[in-house]
Amino acid sequence: MKDLFANKNERFYENMEQKTLNINEIDFRCLTLCALRYALGRETYMPAVVINIIEDNLEVLGDSVLTQIADEIRDYATDESSLNNQELERWLMCRTTILEYLGEKYWITNTKQFNK
Repeated sequence: MKDLFANKNERFYENMEQKTLNINEIDFRCLTLCALRYALGRETYMPAVVINIIEDNLEVLGDSVLTQIADEIRDYATDESSLNNQELERWLMCRTTILEYLGEKYWITNTKQFNK
């Protein structure tokens, strides 16, 4: 965890240990959407944290939440105020990862139906 925050707020995170939390999937999905909405437009370490959480948990987030995330990133990217954001390219890469994941999942599901 320390490497992620090496340049920002290092003192705050240097003594933090990683713990496993008990959280159900519905709450996790809700928190992830809230974190996404908070991080969009920020030029801090927060976009990197949220993007890593999203990309590391594609299966857990589920199709509907991933679609919502992809749509919100698209909406943010088409807003004029986002054009100067240094994190915009990273957000768009995250959206591409989500769409590729959903596309592959859709393709595998439909291929299984046709092979029956």
